[in-house]
Amino acid sequence: MPSWTDGATVDEFSSALGIPVTIANGATLATLAELRLGAGRGRKNFIVLGIGHEGIGSGIVVDGRVFEGARGFAGEISHVSVHADGVICPCGQRGCLAAETANQLRLFLQARGVDMNAEAYEELSTASAQGDPAVRRLFADIGWQIGRAVGSVANVFDPDAVIINDTLTEVGDDAVTQSLVRSITQHTHPGITAGMTVVASDLKHTSILAGAGLL
Repeated sequence: MPSWTDGATVDEFSSALGIPVTIANGATLATLAELRLGAGRGRKNFIVLGIGHEGIGSGIVVDGRVFEGARGFAGEISHVSVHADGVICPCGQRGCLAAETANQLRLFLQARGVDMNAEAYEELSTASAQGDPAVRRLFADIGWQIGRAVGSVANVFDPDAVIINDTLTEVGDDAVTQSLVRSITQHTHPGITAGMTVVASDLKHTSILAGAGLL
């Protein structure tokens, strides 16, 4: 929410609570948690990718520090364009990764007469883990599309690792992850993938709260 980023909002919260308040991006907090507590420990350069009910979040670490850029938007993989004439994203651009994947899920659920909500995501995840071919194909397509965007970012700054925090398909399903890993390999320069590992986060739902505790 852009309106939450101004100093007045921070001051209002701080005054109401009687304690210092900091507003931070959830993906940035998750990235900090991975750096200090998770799979990023001991690594200097990596991408953190979060896939969940709320969408796609990401952050990057450069030389052992969370890199936020000039205005705090660094690492926004969700706004990498994957379809020049795609759906309009809330940011105002067309074809952003997050908007395209959300649209894929919405259309799939719509065809099944199901509303798009957290319960529906859980049902899809369970169906995929049980071998539903249509859902597994949906998840594989989404994983492949995300991997293309991750590969583009990896080609820019040559990371040691990509850390995947997948809470969308956390019931044991691997359709998204397998396709995602193959796509990252396909779309990243071979010289980079030769020394880059793709690993799963073990922080899961705790990553953002853990990062907030480290501020």
